[in-house]
Order: sequence, then C-alpha cells, then structure tokens
Amino acid sequence: MIDKFSTQDTNAIALGLTWAAELGTGVVSLEADHLEMVASYQRLVTSLDRDHASDFRQAYEELMDLTRRHFVHEEQVMRNIGFDGYAEHKAEHQKALRDAEDFVWSIGTHFRMKERQALTKYLKYWLLNHMEEHDRKIGEFIDRDTDADTSGGAD
Repeated sequence: MIDKFSTQDTNAIALGLTWAAELGTGVVSLEADHLEMVASYQRLVTSLDRDHASDFRQAYEELMDLTRRHFVHEEQVMRNIGFDGYAEHKAEHQKALRDAEDFVWSIGTHFRMKERQALTKYLKYWLLNHMEEHDRKIGEFIDRDTDADTSGGAD
C-alpha cells in the first residue's frame, strides 16, 4: 500500500514508505533501483527515531548516492530506448538533486529534528511523485513501442 505524502505527517511511522505495484515501471533494472531507494528511504526514516543528526546525515547521504546512481542508470535506459521525454526527465533529475542539496546547504550542519522531518517529508513526496508521474512513462513508452512493433499484421 502506498502511504501518500501528507503535510500532516509528524512522526517516523507516518513518514514511512512501502513499495507498491502502482509505482512500477515494468523495467526490471529500474524496479531494482527503486526498491533499493525505498529501502534506503526507510533507513532515513528509522534514523529519525534515534534522534541523532549524524545517523540522519549518513542515511541521507546513502539515499542521495543511490539516487545519483539511479539517475545515471535511468538516463542510460532512456537513451538506449530513444525515449521521447528524455530531456524533460533528465531536467527533473537535475532539479531534484539541486533542490535536495539546496535544502541541506540551507540548514548547514545543525540538522535539528524539525529540519530532518521537513527534508524527509520532501524526499517522500519527491520519490512518490517522480516514480508515479515520470518513471512510469518509461515503461509506457516501451509498451507502446513494443505494441507498434508487433501490430504490423501479415503481408
């Protein structure tokens, strides 16, 4: 079940995120990345319970490293299949990384609970939105292309 983003989320349990088929792209290698990112996000949420800024920062850095690697992989997949939304999708990746880095820069080294919760809420929103709205289009493109290849009929 997808636990949708809510501005009312105030604790680690409410910030949780679980994988659901609705988040899928149908591309096995991208699905594996997404599952790893969701697991990493969960470690980030768990670090909120420990209330140690250093644990949170480490979990955040892990998630960001996975996200950067995933973006490189996903962009390669899009280029390989000739995805028509590549430029827009890549721009979305760049914006997401910039936004997260700007947020972390703005709070400096403090990482008080309030800031950690805000960043976690944003990352949950972004992960869900990106997978549902953008990544799904890659699978749809592949399905559409495959349907076009197989619907030629007999001569």
